[in-house]
Amino acid sequence: MQNLGLQQSTPKLKRRKSKTSKKPVEEIVAEENKDAKIPQSSPVAQTFVSWIRELTGNHKYLASIVLVTMVVLSLVFFYQKVNPYHIDKYNYERIEKCGGYKTIWDDLHYDLGPKHPFIGKNADNLKWRNHVLEEKRKSYKFAEPEEFKGFPPSIADFEDQMVKCQQGFTHQDRISFMGNIMSGIKDGFFYKILVTLTGGWKSNHYIVSPWFVYDAIFWSPYIGDKPEKANHWADDQVFSKMRLNGANPVVLSRCRQIPTNFQVDSARVLKFLDVGVSLETAMSDGRIFIESYEDLENIPKREDSIVYPAMALHYVANNRTLVPIAIQLDQKITSDSLGVFYPDEGDAWLFAKIAVQNSYSLHHQVDTHLLKTHLNIEVWTIAMHRNILPDHPVFILLQNYLQKTMAINDRARKILLPKIIELVAGAGLNGSRAAVEIGYAKWNFTAAHLKNDLIARGVWDPTLPMEQQTLHGYDYRDFTLPLWDSLEDYAKGIIEIFYENDIDVLEDLSIQLFAEDVTIGGKMKGFPSPIRTKHDLVGVITMMMFTTSVQHAAVNYNQYEYFVYTPMSPLSLSSANAPKSKSSITLDSIFSMLPDFKKSTAQSATVWALTRAPFLKEEMLDHQLQWDLPRAQAVVDRFVHQLRDVTSWMERMNKHRKPVDKYTVLYPSNIPKATQI
Repeated sequence: MQNLGLQQSTPKLKRRKSKTSKKPVEEIVAEENKDAKIPQSSPVAQTFVSWIRELTGNHKYLASIVLVTMVVLSLVFFYQKVNPYHIDKYNYERIEKCGGYKTIWDDLHYDLGPKHPFIGKNADNLKWRNHVLEEKRKSYKFAEPEEFKGFPPSIADFEDQMVKCQQGFTHQDRISFMGNIMSGIKDGFFYKILVTLTGGWKSNHYIVSPWFVYDAIFWSPYIGDKPEKANHWADDQVFSKMRLNGANPVVLSRCRQIPTNFQVDSARVLKFLDVGVSLETAMSDGRIFIESYEDLENIPKREDSIVYPAMALHYVANNRTLVPIAIQLDQKITSDSLGVFYPDEGDAWLFAKIAVQNSYSLHHQVDTHLLKTHLNIEVWTIAMHRNILPDHPVFILLQNYLQKTMAINDRARKILLPKIIELVAGAGLNGSRAAVEIGYAKWNFTAAHLKNDLIARGVWDPTLPMEQQTLHGYDYRDFTLPLWDSLEDYAKGIIEIFYENDIDVLEDLSIQLFAEDVTIGGKMKGFPSPIRTKHDLVGVITMMMFTTSVQHAAVNYNQYEYFVYTPMSPLSLSSANAPKSKSSITLDSIFSMLPDFKKSTAQSATVWALTRAPFLKEEMLDHQLQWDLPRAQAVVDRFVHQLRDVTSWMERMNKHRKPVDKYTVLYPSNIPKATQI
């Protein structure tokens, strides 16, 4: 047998005599097996194993670890390539049993006639229905864990058998989730090799440019190409455009008056405005917009990081492009402040934009994304299961949208926040928790309705056609509005069938208990309770469906374009190298503040994993769940037709744009109904 340098399958025994024979045990074993066919290793395998031994210095245990690791990574990679979505699209007709509990789809009944058996005090089998809800309430309970104090209340025990059965991931889902994480680990592994071979991390011997080490990750065969936007990340117009169509497109507001704590020099900014335009006239014309991260001012930070509660002014030029004109990194100017930055200040201006991007990306992760989609959705899901049974039309409307979010939130609380965010974000876990608490205290359900929010921020005038809006090219606004209208029309069509008047809504015990639970149990401000009219009920349903699908798609699936390249949106900046004055800022000093290898690879890998296809990728255009009631099915068919019309309009909007400028994240075919990743 050829010796491959690996441990043989037969245990190596000490040379000793047998009690019944004078021959050594090895000779006895050899004689017994002399006729056995022993498989021979191929030359390729021998060469490969020899290479592994040489690579590891002939250390057999290390060689075994390397070999097993490479096999596992290869299998994961092969699995992803063969089956990128890991499971087929969900079939709602499938009945899945789990630990003796039925899934939420088992009890659905579609024979919903005009008698409204689910509404009011005269609901059929009221005693039985109350019993079922009481049983569900034992499992679906609100809780406020001490470690997440200030967060929206969450599920008390996700490991509860009923909850995990109805809301948890399947085995295939877990494989998919771990596959994404493993891919991120592989990327970091290859990234480290490439950087090491090409001169080390942040060395003074740059092969191409100081940014080369951040480009190296895209050499990995396991990750996509470097986004085209990342090649222009330092451009002023790209910086401003991120406020319109980036991963955090809700931070910009019209500036009617410069805040007293923003010490902009009106004369200094004149050179950045069009000829004949002053800062005052630009504001009166609605052409000045501001972003401010005051919520980040007093939150805890990691000892090695700095977070600037920055403010930035943007101007709509005569050519209708949005450009930045001034940045202040502190909410209050003190003797230690760096003052106001302007576009003609070279490296100092670049640093100021990076500092704003740090605030922008941190605000996105903990507020716009985590809080205002994931955590709020969990509140609605718990309240729905506690108060509405599966044969209720509102449950049927929402069931596709409120599924599996609890499972991904459970992983966020156990993995993403305490491990990834603690490592990657400059605010760390404590600062991120504080930011969520501040955000939830301010958030209001009714004010957050898409149209209410756009009007309040002064970025949409409903009296003007789209082409006459001051903010031109605000694709987030332009694409979400028709989707909101389609969802609203869908909800209204269904509600009109099952509720004859507003009194029906008031007498629907399930709906009123649901609203009360969201308000009291979920501590959600601005949620209508009681829900008095059909119009209010439609608004509630529309907001929930919009958040789980359209809004989450807009703020999640754009992350790769804007966050995977670390210098474009770093989640942390080093406090050790923070500048003391503008004059001390150089390209090298900026580079020294950017995330190190560990943080940078963790950010890129996490962003990559979070923007993969969700586990149950049912798109908005997919409506496999059918209504037996012809009028209800007609509403569904109309909704799908509207979405196809919206898609055609979006395609026409993108037709003549450069690929880098196309906004496709909100094509209905790209929007999963539920928030599952």
